[in-house]
Amino acid sequence: MYCGEHNGRETGGEREGNWRGTGGEREGDDYDVDEASSGDASGSYTMTGYVDKYPITMYLSFSGSNVTGWYYYDKYKAKMTFTGTYSGSSLDLYCEGGDAFYGTFVNGAYSGHFSGNNGNEMNFNVSQ
Repeated sequence: MYCGEHNGRETGGEREGNWRGTGGEREGDDYDVDEASSGDASGSYTMTGYVDKYPITMYLSFSGSNVTGWYYYDKYKAKMTFTGTYSGSSLDLYCEGGDAFYGTFVNGAYSGHFSGNNGNEMNFNVSQ
């Protein structure tokens, strides 16, 4: 379900156990931001929002049509990295563990569909 590894169990919508991602604590939020609404974007964005009902923080760094970054579930703060492509307003991100985000990025907001490598499908929405 998540981009990274989880060793635990679900209980009533919460997750218990140990997470192994690609980082540690949250990086600072003092990034330069270029508003991107179509075409090639540049700059970086730190955003917060949800995958389904789970709060997340996401960082995107644009270099033309190429995108890199990370996200984590706020409860665990284990960073999971991704790479992706941006064209028009379409932004697709592919995570290390096989999960993916498919959506639109307009004016600093990104929303769409999250596809877990285990077959789970959820909506997501993040913004500055």
